[in-house]
Amino acid sequence: MPAVARGPAACYESAFFSLGGGGVMGMTSPRLRGMTLTVTERCNLRCGYCYVPVEHGRTMSPGIADAAVDLFLRHAADGAKLDLSFFGGEPFLVPELLERAVTRTRAGGRNVRVATPTNGTLLEDQNLSLCRRHGLELAVSLDGEPRSSDRPFAGGGDSTDRLVALLPGILELDPGARLTARMTVTPANVDELSENVRTLAGLGFHRIVFLPAYELPWGDDAVASWKREHERIGTWLVGLAGTGRRAPDLPTWRGVESRLLLGKPRRACGAGARLAAVSVDGDIYPCYRFVFAEHREEFRLGDVRDGFTNAEALALFAALDPKLAQPEDGDCRTCEARDGCTFFCPALGFWTLRDPLAVPATACRLARAQVEAIRPYAALQPRRAAPRSRSRWAAAVVATAVTGAAAAASCYSSTDDTGSDVVAEASDDAAGDVGGEDGYVGGVCPVGADADADEDMIGPGICAVGPDADADADDDAPTPGECPVPGIC
Repeated sequence: MPAVARGPAACYESAFFSLGGGGVMGMTSPRLRGMTLTVTERCNLRCGYCYVPVEHGRTMSPGIADAAVDLFLRHAADGAKLDLSFFGGEPFLVPELLERAVTRTRAGGRNVRVATPTNGTLLEDQNLSLCRRHGLELAVSLDGEPRSSDRPFAGGGDSTDRLVALLPGILELDPGARLTARMTVTPANVDELSENVRTLAGLGFHRIVFLPAYELPWGDDAVASWKREHERIGTWLVGLAGTGRRAPDLPTWRGVESRLLLGKPRRACGAGARLAAVSVDGDIYPCYRFVFAEHREEFRLGDVRDGFTNAEALALFAALDPKLAQPEDGDCRTCEARDGCTFFCPALGFWTLRDPLAVPATACRLARAQVEAIRPYAALQPRRAAPRSRSRWAAAVVATAVTGAAAAASCYSSTDDTGSDVVAEASDDAAGDVGGEDGYVGGVCPVGADADADEDMIGPGICAVGPDADADADDDAPTPGECPVPGIC
């Protein structure tokens, strides 16, 4: 069985008997909903936090891409909407391979959503046409202003200005090809998080995901900034609601808020069970992060030629449960953030501590800061999204409550991590739950960030205007961190 450095042995032993009661020999094949193809390791950027060995310059062959698609379709869950995604490197360095894989996957008439991350610097002319033809959903990596960016070109010089110049053409793809602005937050740029979110909304992004680079060293000052920037985002959202403007969808915020409001349990992302990833040479792993992890052979699931052959690893990932998570420091059951935490990442646990159930101490610190910052805003939300006044009077009431009623922060939070329903009729695929059909975007980990809210669930941030709202961040919009209603705060 795969070697692990820590974690309850009983959990791993029981995993082998979790599928059909027959142990390894009786295990059924995985029923996939999503597959990620690492089409190339080449990239025209050299981002400081990137873990992909771009210096190798390897690219997937057409034959391996065909075999990967065929394997995906053979193991696809019956009747489910499927997600084909790409990863790199920069996928648009090999647009012909993207088109080949998309065309082959959809040839049989299956309902397939296609998504890819991209640094955006190659999105013009033919690549834009490719996106339009196939409705490619894009997660565009853009961290904010050049001063807070760590995304230089391979030959030097920041890439932000190049991407901003291409944004008008990219934004025209939406809504036919849904766009997500994907921000990587580091200790070096965390102080600009709220400003960068506002900037991206002003540029025209309707959906903004911001996730921390957990692998980097986060000191006390950086963690404090992470919390403070969330508070500033919350104040900005209050201001937008109070002045009648629509906010962008912030799935990172919404996931925590929904956990606090609805008491839903954390759910596994489905890596190695519903999701799989293929490396450039055709090896199969639980997700795209495992493709580049050290000691990844422990959880290599097979290859596209022979299929899924590592029965022990498949059984283990089928049995992974966030309730069995093992924090490096502390205990989930007694953590003050347990009712709002969305973090559970087998890849990061294995990456840092050689255990898919492990939760690095840095992840816990960032989650606690995030939940503490969002809690006062979530406490003001009703249990179900309902039409709300956008008058300045309503904004004044909200702003006053946020600044003066922190004691009400736990009004709707659950008392434990058992997932007791606060709203019994709520959908299981509410925002913040992961692994649902609409929760996966290629290159953006779905845990705590990418699950879509149902239409009748709570919307993004304090203003609850829904995920398809138009962003509107005019020059006179409230500044992040400032009271949105002068004379009230």
